[in-house]
Amino acid sequence: MRWLLGSRFVDPPIRGFALLLGLSTLLPSAAESSDPLYLVFHYASGLLIIASAFAPLASGAVAAALFVVFLMVFPEYLNPFSTALEFASGLLLVAFAWRWSLVMLGVLIGAGWLARTFAPDTVMPLGMQLYSWAYIALLGAAACLVEMRIRREITARERNAREHERELQRMRLGVATDVHDTVSHGLATQLAIVRLLAVEQDRGESQRMLGELAVRTESAQDELRALLSGLHGGAGSGASALPVGAAELRSAVARLGEAAAAGGSRINAHYGELPEVLSQDALDDAVLVLRELVTNIIKHAAGSGERELSVDTVTDARGSWLLLQSENPVAQSVTQVPWSLSARVAQRGGICEAETRASRYRVRVLLPLAGAQQQAAGAGADSSPERGMPDPGKVDEMRV
Repeated sequence: MRWLLGSRFVDPPIRGFALLLGLSTLLPSAAESSDPLYLVFHYASGLLIIASAFAPLASGAVAAALFVVFLMVFPEYLNPFSTALEFASGLLLVAFAWRWSLVMLGVLIGAGWLARTFAPDTVMPLGMQLYSWAYIALLGAAACLVEMRIRREITARERNAREHERELQRMRLGVATDVHDTVSHGLATQLAIVRLLAVEQDRGESQRMLGELAVRTESAQDELRALLSGLHGGAGSGASALPVGAAELRSAVARLGEAAAAGGSRINAHYGELPEVLSQDALDDAVLVLRELVTNIIKHAAGSGERELSVDTVTDARGSWLLLQSENPVAQSVTQVPWSLSARVAQRGGICEAETRASRYRVRVLLPLAGAQQQAAGAGADSSPERGMPDPGKVDEMRV
């Protein structure tokens, strides 16, 4: 059945058409003579028409030879092998063998010229021959184009399927790597802090370590939650994202404040005019920055002064910026910017500054929102929006 139907999509209809045309030679009115030898030639031409759907080149060659033999034996009858030649020449185009098709067309024209030379009364007119060849050739060319289109679409879909499979494997590997890194890093950090707590005698230092442990645990939970959310929501192209904004920022600050309070560091949170809509990437960047600010407060704050965390939006000629600011008491003046935080902010096109005033260490981070020009790393203080805490008239203070 596979051999009969062929390997191409256009083979079954082409072979069905050839079968109908070949069987038409069995009609009683198709034969011009009842001579046994004539009938052998006549039915052989029908078989060659059917065979041309399977092997057009070989069938055409046999038909050309039998055309000459029939012309010599029965010059008084129409030569039935001209149809087999036309059909073989047209069906060569189905396989895109256009050179052999042109050769077969030349053989057909030569056979017509030979027939007009030896039997001018029974030869088919050249125009009729070319017309018959033309419609069979158009049929073959159309079948070839259809086959090429189908194959091209199949190839494209197979390529897309392979690419999708590779992308799926990359996603699986990426998720496995992210989960492994998140869990192993979080556990390693927690283990290190717990070991230090086991030998730490100073109560204040123990409280700081407990606060850092709580923040690290909350950080690992957030990262795992984000990975799980990406798996459920579909992080691939075309996936719809839920709108985020002020509520999510407040929730992130509240969680960090609760984690810090667990270690004995109470942080006052200040909220200014928060953006109502944020991209998910901008929110993730803000949460990472807030987490580092809280960690720095827990690790380096000294004294009994207030620990403060501020979130606001500022606007200048370059666009809108998300202002994230921490302030805490220190034992001595510090002017260095936290290097890891500064590197993270610089990668996002933001600005990170630090200063100490009246024994209070202030870290100020500006992340670009919609329309803000991204800054190069190490931008100077004179190129940033106006310094300072959010306007007290706009601030809603919450003690965590």
